[in-house]
Order: sequence, then structure tokens, then C-alpha cells
Amino acid sequence: MSWRMARNAMLAVSAAGAALAMSGCGSSSANVVTVTVTPSQVTVLAGQVQTFTAVVGGSTTTTVTTWPCTFSYTPAPTTAQPNPTAVKGPCSSGGSIQGLTGSIGTWTITTTNGSNVLTYTAPSLANFPKPFIPVLTFTATADAAKNKTATAMVQLDSGIRVSITPATATVPVGPRKPPRFSHRF
Repeated sequence: MSWRMARNAMLAVSAAGAALAMSGCGSSSANVVTVTVTPSQVTVLAGQVQTFTAVVGGSTTTTVTTWPCTFSYTPAPTTAQPNPTAVKGPCSSGGSIQGLTGSIGTWTITTTNGSNVLTYTAPSLANFPKPFIPVLTFTATADAAKNKTATAMVQLDSGIRVSITPATATVPVGPRKPPRFSHRF
């Protein structure tokens, strides 16, 4: 073998080694499983439907079949309890919450064709939670790694708005015709 052929063989081996090193071949770092949910926070009006989608990365197992629900609401302050603490706990589809009347809504989970969708339906106005409106949190848990989660928060809204006009009025004293107020729902 001539010197020129030996040099070319050495250059080819060196180039192949450099290419392997730069390509990351043989890396010992493990994949990191991630979960994201969109939207992550939303306000849902009475009777409306909202879908949430979870995406799992870093694994060949990309499903999310568990979406535990928790609720939280803070009672109104009273003279006996001027700084009430939040009431928290687990919730279930179609269920109610202790201390409230009405429903918190229903939801289904779909994993068909690789989708990870939670479809939430807010309660109707007639079945809206009272007297306090809870915030619901759904936690998407990756099947690939149960410690990898992402959350979606739902703030319920009755959609009822009330306004009174005029906002202020001057009322004369004496036997005169009273001012007119109107309301709008």
C-alpha cells in the first residue's frame, strides 16, 4: 500500500469518526417525556362545550387516558369567618360538590386514533352550581410516565350580566314624580 493510499484511508476513518461523534450516535441520554394541554385555561359559559387536547412528547407511548379532576372555590366572607379558606377536593363527571347545589358539568375522554381529548360540557343555567362557582382543574397524566402531567383550568361563568341605568341619580325632595330606572339582563 502506498503512502498516498494509507493517508486517504486514515482521512476516511477520521472523517467517519467525526461524523459519528457529531451526529450523536451512541448517546446515553434518555428521552424526556413531556405533556402539554391546550388550552391551559379557559372560561366556559353555562351549557357550552369546550375541548382540551393533550400532547405527549419524548416517548413512543403518546396516550393520556387519565385526566383526574379537582375543584376549588372560596366561600364569601362573613363576620364569623372574615377570611374564609378555599374549599378543595376531587370531582367526577356529572357530579356535584359538597356545600353547593347544582352540577359541575360532564366530560368524556377520547384516545381514538392517537388523540388525547377531554370534551367538557358546562352545566346548564338551570343546573349551575350555587351559591359559589368552583374552578375545575383537569390533570392530563401521560401513560408513558405517570409523574409527567399538565393541567387545564376551567372557570365556569353563568353568562348573566345585569346593568342599571342611570348609574347615579339626583332625587328631588317633595311630592314629585319619582325617577325612572331601567334594568337589562
